[in-house]
Amino acid sequence: MSTADRLFDSISVRLERIPKVASLAIGVGLLQLCATTTIAAAHFQEGRDSLDALAIALVLAGPAALVAIRRAPVAVLAATTAIALTYWALDYPRAPVTLASVVAFVNAVLSGRRIAAWTTLGVAWVGFTWLPSIVGNADAPPVGKALGVAVWLVLLAAAAEIVRAKIERHHERECARRQQEEARAGQERLRIARELHDVLAHNISLINVQAGVALHLIDERRAGARRAVGDQGREQGGAGRAALGARRPAPNRRAA
Repeated sequence: MSTADRLFDSISVRLERIPKVASLAIGVGLLQLCATTTIAAAHFQEGRDSLDALAIALVLAGPAALVAIRRAPVAVLAATTAIALTYWALDYPRAPVTLASVVAFVNAVLSGRRIAAWTTLGVAWVGFTWLPSIVGNADAPPVGKALGVAVWLVLLAAAAEIVRAKIERHHERECARRQQEEARAGQERLRIARELHDVLAHNISLINVQAGVALHLIDERRAGARRAVGDQGREQGGAGRAALGARRPAPNRRAA
C-alpha cells in the first residue's frame, strides 16, 4: 500500500465517522457562500437582470436541498441541477449557484447512483451551454466555450470516479482484513476444540481403565468371599455332625 493510499484510507475513515448533521452544516455553509458571492458578483456584471426575490430564492434553494442528500441523493441531484439551470436560463448575474449541484453530483457517484449522475451531467452540459440562448436573448455559445464546459464537467466526473474507486478499494481491504481476522479466530477456536477433545478423550480412557480395574477387583473379592463362606459352611457342618455323633447313645450289644 502506497503512502497516498494510506492517507486516503485515513481520510475515508474520518469521513465515515462524520455524523449525519454534517449534511446540514454543508448546506448552511454553501448557502452563506452562494448568497454572499451572488450579491457581490451582481455589482460587477452589467447587462444582466438584477437580483430579485426569485433570484435570491433560487440561490438559497440549492444549498437548502442538500439537507436531504443522504436520504434521497438522486432527487437532491435533480433538484439542485434544475435550480441552477433555472437561475442560469433567467440570465441572472453569474455566480457559483452550481456548487450545490456539484456536491450532489459527487455524492450520487459515491453512493452508487452513477447512471443518474452521468445522465444529469449530460443534461447540465446541454443546459448550461445552450439554454440561455434557447429561452433568452443570449447568443449561441462558441465551440470553444462549449468544449471548455464539457472538459470541466468531465474533470469533475473523473475526480468523483477516482474518489469512488479509492473508497471501494478501501472497503475491499477492510472486508479482506475482517475475513482474515475471522479466519484466524475460527482456526483458534478449532485448535481449542481439538485440544479439549484430546483432553476429554484422555480422561475418558483413564476412567474406562479405572472402571475395568475396579470391576476386576470386585470380581476377585466376590470370588474370595464365596470361597470363605463355603469353607466356613463346611467347617460348621463338620462341627455340627461331630456334636450330634457324640450325643447319640451307644448300641445295646446285649439285646443282640
